Amino acid sequence: MNKVILAGTLGNDPEVETVGSNNTPKTRLSIAVQEYTKGEYVTVWHSVTVLGKTAEYCGNHLSKGCAVAVEGKVQQDNWEKDGQKHYRTSLLAHNVQRLAKAKGDSGSTPTNIDDDEASLLD
Repeated sequence: MNKVILAGTLGNDPEVETVGSNNTPKTRLSIAVQEYTKGEYVTVWHSVTVLGKTAEYCGNHLSKGCAVAVEGKVQQDNWEKDGQKHYRTSLLAHNVQRLAKAKGDSGSTPTNIDDDEASLLD
């Protein structure tokens, strides 16, 4: 089973773009999660990709500082640049839930949205 649930804080505003011939919305999130390790809290950063309607929602309603919960699966991205292979482990989110408002945000909270379009990267 490949399933991950994270709760943390957005470190940056969502990065929104469209991909593919059908211009599917794609949003990248950077989420800081606090872990308790060896008697102290440590911040661990996670890269999250969101597709489709959920990506649109994230781009329009989330911002740096929002507390969020994401549910998805781990994926391994790889590419070649200048003759060198690069690898990155990230999360492909199927569900994003805003847990609290960012400063100055007048939107409602919490908000939950699921998206079946995440299968576009499978």
